[in-house]
Amino acid sequence: MSEWSACSVTCGSGHKTRQVMCMDGNKELQTDCDLTKKPSERQQCNKRECENETKPDPKCRDRYSNCQVVVQARLCWYQYYKQICCASCS
Repeated sequence: MSEWSACSVTCGSGHKTRQVMCMDGNKELQTDCDLTKKPSERQQCNKRECENETKPDPKCRDRYSNCQVVVQARLCWYQYYKQICCASCS
């Protein structure tokens, strides 16, 4: 398993993800794993309510499809990313 990603939101109810792969003792990829024992790849996070947070501008739209990567990399505090990913970063 990889480490969990950053949460998709800072409050409200988001999700975080990780990569889960089946490997043998030599760390080689296997295809015949017991899926009932597979750990979760997605988990809820930041379930707390947003307090004193401003509402996003209804005209705000992400300009790029990969804005969730910007959120996960915690780049939203840069003005450039706030503008091109304003929906995801709000």
